[in-house]
Amino acid sequence: MQQIKPKKEKLVTSILTGKKISVQEMEKEANLIVTATVLGFIRVRYKNNEPCRFDIEHPSPIRDYKTTHGKPYKLGMTLDEYFQQKNWSSDKNLWKRVVDQDRYEKFLRKYQDLLHVLSIMSEVLRLTTEPKIGKFLQDGQSEIWDLGALITGLPEGGKTKFDKRHRQILKGQAKVMKEYIAKNPEEAQVYFGRGAYTGMIYDPKNLEHSFYAPTRRVIDQNKFRWHPGIIEEHPLGLIKGNENPKLSKGLGPLPRKLTLGERIGYIHGMSSAINECVKTDLNYEKIKERKIKEQEKCIPFEMAIGKLTTKMASCFACCTYMYAAGYPPSSMHLGRGESWVPPTTDLINGEKNRKLQIFDKKISGSLAKKWHSDIFTYLDLGLETLVKVSNSIPDALNQGYQEHIKNSWIKLKSLENHKDEIGGNLFLDALTYHKPDWERIKDVFQPVYDDFNLKQRVPPNKLVSMLGTSMVSSDEEVLLNGMKVIFDDAVPVEPVSLIRKDEVHP
Repeated sequence: MQQIKPKKEKLVTSILTGKKISVQEMEKEANLIVTATVLGFIRVRYKNNEPCRFDIEHPSPIRDYKTTHGKPYKLGMTLDEYFQQKNWSSDKNLWKRVVDQDRYEKFLRKYQDLLHVLSIMSEVLRLTTEPKIGKFLQDGQSEIWDLGALITGLPEGGKTKFDKRHRQILKGQAKVMKEYIAKNPEEAQVYFGRGAYTGMIYDPKNLEHSFYAPTRRVIDQNKFRWHPGIIEEHPLGLIKGNENPKLSKGLGPLPRKLTLGERIGYIHGMSSAINECVKTDLNYEKIKERKIKEQEKCIPFEMAIGKLTTKMASCFACCTYMYAAGYPPSSMHLGRGESWVPPTTDLINGEKNRKLQIFDKKISGSLAKKWHSDIFTYLDLGLETLVKVSNSIPDALNQGYQEHIKNSWIKLKSLENHKDEIGGNLFLDALTYHKPDWERIKDVFQPVYDDFNLKQRVPPNKLVSMLGTSMVSSDEEVLLNGMKVIFDDAVPVEPVSLIRKDEVHP
């Protein structure tokens, strides 16, 4: 009988050391890099006295509700059906919404996961930096999706509360374009599949000025970036299914096969809109020979297009660019930032059927330098925090992460002399391994997450109703296990922040 040889484990190049390691260890490296960046980002917001809040998405009106005006319809209604019944989202119809029970429980579970992750980071930062930072980090809900809904990048809005950052495209050619694209994405030849965020701007100085930029796929040849050292059938960084020629599903075929050292990246619409805003306002200052006034500044937006994209918040990767450029977001999330890259002129078009937007080299280069420098600072502060965790509360870290913390610190210090050019490369490299950011953080601190999930006890009066769901009213403490309170009827409950118990949602 022929002996079956054991399957050889696939090895890839380490992001941090350049040695050959398993895919699982490379995933840990990526998890750690993103986690450190998020921790450092929070520390900078705290130091600058700027609010910091990560949001959960509302249940989607397209996918998650099963009635409008009390009339049943199939889950996954079309945009035409939605547009015909668009007034369902008005305040007077709010309580006529009925959420599919399975979808709602999934939503609650995701919300609880987010709260666990934010609680972990709050406690870690409290124990390793300043005590007051423990209550600083906030959670919330992003705006509910509607046809033509916008995410805002508020000029110089870092100290503005998140709920006060929302703006609208009120008039002019930009408003006409926004409404046309929202209702007719296929006619407008705009991608409207998963992650279809199209950048737009509002220029109060020139109402005839209109601009739009869908998500663009590019090829990154940066020789200072990481590569796993192998070429697989699925190109590095490519979002699966993204090469579908139908605009409802993809960005079309790649122009060619990738070679060793190349990777796919994605320029989000908000990043493109920010570049257009900066260029427009600088030109205005040059013409007027004076500093631009606050009310004259262009405002960048991102519009969620189609029925697969309903999250009205910017991914963390995009948020770092928005802060670097001076246009903080109206809402942030810790979901996916798959293969995100900042716009630069050395990126090559990664779409066969469309030309790449032309960026101003001086402006995009200046913004990229500021972004790289910021990411280096976030990583530096975040790794400093993780080193303290490793030394003082090592049981908080998942198995195998202590060695990666050491390697990350060594690697980061090797970039210090060129932080303005390549300081953010480690973060970009981590984003080529696709995974929600909150899951990365959870994996790094898995022991703490498990402890929160299984052992914490909270009074039921801390559980707050959302979307009309009834809550437990007993005064006795109950054990949280996943999304259930251990009562006879085991009803689903509102997620609870187990560290920040003082924070109660209305």
